[in-house]
Amino acid sequence: MKPIPTTLALGATLLALPCSAGLLPDGTFDVGEASWPTASGGDGTFTFDFPTDSGNPGAYGRIEASGPGFGIFISDGGEVTTLDSLGLTAGGTYTFSQDMIVEAGTSVGGLKVEFYTGGTLVPGSESTGDLFPDAIDGGASWQTYDFPISIPAAADGIKVVLLWGNDSTVGFDNIQVDPTPISQGAIKNNDFSLGSFAWSEIGTAGETSWDYPATGGNPGGYGVMTNSGVGFGIWIANNNQVITLDELGLSAGDTAIFQQDMIILSGGNVGGLKVDYFSGGNFVNSTGDMDPAIIGDGDTWETYSFPFVIPAEIDGIPIDGIKLVPLEGQASSVGYDNLRVTVQPAPLEATEGGELVEGTIVSWTPTNVDKLHQPQRSFDGIEWVDFGPAYPGTDTTSLLDPNPAPFYRISEENATGGSILVNGDFEIADLVDPSCAENWLCFSPSGQEPSLYTLDTFSGNHSIRLAVQNDETPTPNNSEIQQNLGNAGGFVTPGETYTLSFYAKQISSGVSYVQNYRIEWFDENGPISGSGFPFTPFSGGDGAWTQIVSPATTAPANATGALIQIFGATGAVPSVDAKGEVLLDNVELIPAGSGEATILETTQSEGIGIFAQTRNGQLYQAQVSDDLFIFDNISGVFEGNGEPVGAGTAVEGSKRFYRLLEVEAEEN
Repeated sequence: MKPIPTTLALGATLLALPCSAGLLPDGTFDVGEASWPTASGGDGTFTFDFPTDSGNPGAYGRIEASGPGFGIFISDGGEVTTLDSLGLTAGGTYTFSQDMIVEAGTSVGGLKVEFYTGGTLVPGSESTGDLFPDAIDGGASWQTYDFPISIPAAADGIKVVLLWGNDSTVGFDNIQVDPTPISQGAIKNNDFSLGSFAWSEIGTAGETSWDYPATGGNPGGYGVMTNSGVGFGIWIANNNQVITLDELGLSAGDTAIFQQDMIILSGGNVGGLKVDYFSGGNFVNSTGDMDPAIIGDGDTWETYSFPFVIPAEIDGIPIDGIKLVPLEGQASSVGYDNLRVTVQPAPLEATEGGELVEGTIVSWTPTNVDKLHQPQRSFDGIEWVDFGPAYPGTDTTSLLDPNPAPFYRISEENATGGSILVNGDFEIADLVDPSCAENWLCFSPSGQEPSLYTLDTFSGNHSIRLAVQNDETPTPNNSEIQQNLGNAGGFVTPGETYTLSFYAKQISSGVSYVQNYRIEWFDENGPISGSGFPFTPFSGGDGAWTQIVSPATTAPANATGALIQIFGATGAVPSVDAKGEVLLDNVELIPAGSGEATILETTQSEGIGIFAQTRNGQLYQAQVSDDLFIFDNISGVFEGNGEPVGAGTAVEGSKRFYRLLEVEAEEN
């Protein structure tokens, strides 16, 4: 449900209602409609009234709901209620409560709390989301329902929203909050002792479920996430609110070790963790999915650690907060408990920055001194993801991975190869329009713009969703992504032959719907007439990711840039069946000189060494020493790509010292 608008048209002058004994303004519904404005939406029928008796006791509010949609009461005449007036403090956790009775039907109502600062919703922490409890004793009598709620540190006011009961008639009374805070750490309900409190559940409908047993954890209560093997499931800590680094006791540049206790209850896969980075409440980037190796057989409670460096900034954007996202175990039921974070002090063995870690040494035999060697990892042997930088030449033959994966390989490719598009995997959101990817234009004349999508990707965390649909008027619709390579900071080589490719997954294709892509070459004066290739139809396959590969096209001798366009469109058909939807990912414009990559096999062994964050474009070299006096190279010189990198040696009995040096490029 979307946030409730801050301005509501009311049919009566509102009274200044005092708060007492923890009650919200007119929490007993004595004033009624003037203090509790209503809103509804969807195809259902919603009736609101304010009986003057039969409450708990006296007056109360009532919502009669029939059919799909929503119906709500909004506190304090639709105005923001200050925390001070309720005796609450930003950053605290409090028990909100309301009395409810189910007069008809079987569904009890619920609660949502919206958080405001200066009269506007708190960025990144807008609300708790819709909270619907289980009915107590069937809901047939007045019962008090409690909701532990955490107030964001940036909030100075709230709105309380009472939620309807599906196809039921529900009465509400005694809306209040206990100003005595519930003791909580920075990660709210980190041990699941309060059940689902503060954990947002997100996943593929019907494929992932969540449960909160009161006993059997490590110890006490714990959370269980069960996945069928299809789709995904996650929790997001603190009701999907940003946790500031200050609240966690972290600073940018710290090596943070996040830990969670896990046990495999059924299936063969343990869960994982992802950490999203934020700046001023806005999403910037993430660690990506971190999936640990199973400890033992996985059938006992074990502590799994996820160490990484908190970046000071990403692409010039300072990082000041995170969201903590535990991940499902695919096709498994996994128990989770005791999520926490510590700061890893830099050990003496890891000089020049970084941390000392144990992990898997991944080794390979390069075959060509002129090639780049890009490590790749996989958890199923089918979908492969790059990790770490690409190592040039043959001087580097191994790396250290502190978070081992089941499968590894090396893609040996031309140093001049790779896509010349910028942010072709859509992993970086645009700062001005965070619903679109950086360096891309999300365009629609009819207002149905493409948007970043996280629920289904070919790789990484983002794809782009194109979706258009007509109404009963004969107005066509269009949804298109574009990249002007010159504006994005890329460049082309005149006379070089290029191939455009991307992955597409068709969701729907209705009456009159078409999809096309094209390349148009540019010189300093604009488009070069007749260059590139025209709009070309494509289909995203039958419910599976499909790679689309364009005809080859040669950049003209005077070319300085290119325009790439991909769109979906409907015709002038007056029907809601005129619609279509497709997901896009990994758009690449690759020079013909790149050639096909050669896949090299790897060997794995236990190792120890340094794990450190790299800066994009900075050159590095890893070294080891027995005495801190003489250091030997354990890697060649390679270029950082903004990701952490590991280098090490086999585990030995003697003490060794590791470091990662920043080096200068050699002058020709």
